Amino acid sequence: MATKMHRYRSAVKTPSHGYCVATLIDDLTSNTLTIKIYSSDETKFVHDVSIPWPEARALLPSGGPDVDVDRLSLDKSKRGALYNALLQGFMATTTPPAPPSSTSFGPSSPVASPPTNDGVSAVALAVSSARSSYSSGSFPSCVDLCISAIKLCRAVYGQGENDVARDMYELMGDAYKMIGSRKHGRAANCYILCLKEGGGGEERVRSKLRDVGGAGVTDGEIESMLENHRLMGVEESWDFNCTGCGECCRTADNILLTPYDLFNLTRSTNIKMDTSKLRRDDKLGKSLKYMLKDDVPVCYLSPVNSGIGQCHFAYELVKVGGRLLDYTETMELKRKLEKEEEEYIPVTSDEYNLTEEEELEAIRGLEIEEGEEEEEDEKGKEEEGEEDDNCSSDGYRTDDQPHNSLPITVKNSYAKPALGCMLGVAGMPAMCAAYPIANESVWGDFWHGRDEEEEKKLDELQYGEEKRDGEGKKGGWVEREKFVLVKNEVCEGFFEKGREKTDAYYIDEGPEDHKEAEDNNPNKDNTVGDFLRSNTNLQAKEEEKAWFLTLHKKATKLKISDPDVRKTFVEHIARIWFNFDSLPTARNRPFKSWSRCKKVVQECTEVIIEQTEKFVETEEAERGGKGPVGMRYKELLKRLNL
Repeated sequence: MATKMHRYRSAVKTPSHGYCVATLIDDLTSNTLTIKIYSSDETKFVHDVSIPWPEARALLPSGGPDVDVDRLSLDKSKRGALYNALLQGFMATTTPPAPPSSTSFGPSSPVASPPTNDGVSAVALAVSSARSSYSSGSFPSCVDLCISAIKLCRAVYGQGENDVARDMYELMGDAYKMIGSRKHGRAANCYILCLKEGGGGEERVRSKLRDVGGAGVTDGEIESMLENHRLMGVEESWDFNCTGCGECCRTADNILLTPYDLFNLTRSTNIKMDTSKLRRDDKLGKSLKYMLKDDVPVCYLSPVNSGIGQCHFAYELVKVGGRLLDYTETMELKRKLEKEEEEYIPVTSDEYNLTEEEELEAIRGLEIEEGEEEEEDEKGKEEEGEEDDNCSSDGYRTDDQPHNSLPITVKNSYAKPALGCMLGVAGMPAMCAAYPIANESVWGDFWHGRDEEEEKKLDELQYGEEKRDGEGKKGGWVEREKFVLVKNEVCEGFFEKGREKTDAYYIDEGPEDHKEAEDNNPNKDNTVGDFLRSNTNLQAKEEEKAWFLTLHKKATKLKISDPDVRKTFVEHIARIWFNFDSLPTARNRPFKSWSRCKKVVQECTEVIIEQTEKFVETEEAERGGKGPVGMRYKELLKRLNL
């Protein structure tokens, strides 16, 4: 009879050995549970014990997974949750003995050889490296290593709550705190994610969160911060309904624009101009803001600093006959009204021939007619049981009447015009399309780059784990890692049901339209994965943003001491990234596809970084930085045709 068993591996923290590799073997034939714990390099046993399955029940916390289920019938995630609970219960009740220093594995070893090095041991080693980096005072390096360890956790263990991820978020927060007060905001983010990951040490982490939260921060404010954040896996659902209130288009500070964002923006239906024309445009050109991050340029939209009270790409939403007009229709209506206003000729005083008595009589007649109409309207409403209110029972504003042919500006709950985006959902920048969620790595370190080879290894590791269990396929880092949902009290999308909010996205044709529109809202009760794969093209935008941040990080490693060379380098790399349509390659053959544009941007960036690095080394070694360095550097770039 074949032996049936399941194996589960995890990184565990021990008092005397730090992070170790644990293997749990569930032998369903003998109904025995075996737990083997190795050192992080898998060269020494820390613990080895076998427990009859009935006794293993005592390891589970109250309210934990059911141990009496048929373990063969459990799917991967539920089985993993059961074994993880058993392993954590064992670690909480057992202190592994310190192994003799001479203990090693070899031909004469009385125990079996340790398992081969895989993702679990890689997690333990990554954790050890992060802690060593912190102990040595290399805090920026510690942040990078913590993120690497968390990414490994997601590939190996999936998206459930994880002790290693929780500890790494706490360590990352500690590293940010040690860097200085300018990083306390990032430290707070990490402590919040640590608490959201669950597990022990909550009071300790809350204390650290209070320390970086600023003077006078109260427990109530801490609770509010925690309540407004949620850490989610891609298959978790969330309740967010965009109402078109437009407050994010007014209050957003810095919205990063990547080359991919600019490509989509300039090719969108309502823009259709290359990056050179966009920069020169009298209105839209003012929307682009530039600044330096680590001496390397970045491009932003900044609605709050736009000077017009909203994003330059936003427009006021208008309804006619209860139907919401799109951008083209809205602009046509606006031009029509402006033309009518220009053609309007007011009555002059010599044409005004009513006497004062005739004017008063006409006004009284109008007032009587209006009063009779209002009484009839009120009577009709009472008979039909209608509410005399601008807010329907489900909370949506109803300030326009059905089938009214006059244009009505849609107002939000703050009595401001509701706003739409002329770029459309496909043309929105990644940060706009992703609102209100963000990838956990970016939330921990916004400028986090992604090494292509490292991500491939994580994909292979994740795919290998799934393939062994006959489940799933490659999903990439976007679907492997978690996302952070941040609640904004100002945003109507988070208003509870019944509270007054904008009703931009429904056609007022009948009494059921409010409910039907809310049920059909693309952001209603969907999963993070659904949101990523929606018509916003968000998954591609997130991947291209990660690509650009990696490119940006490479440029920040270039050290240029000469100010003229630095200035010229910044100007040229900004042109490559944010005005790529002006490059010689594009002038000869305009970019029609992003794949070709991306290839050119990548190649030009690598060339300018490589050649600049060589130039700087040559100038310092051979000439000592003397002479017209800036001029010689410009000549170099001219020869490179950049």
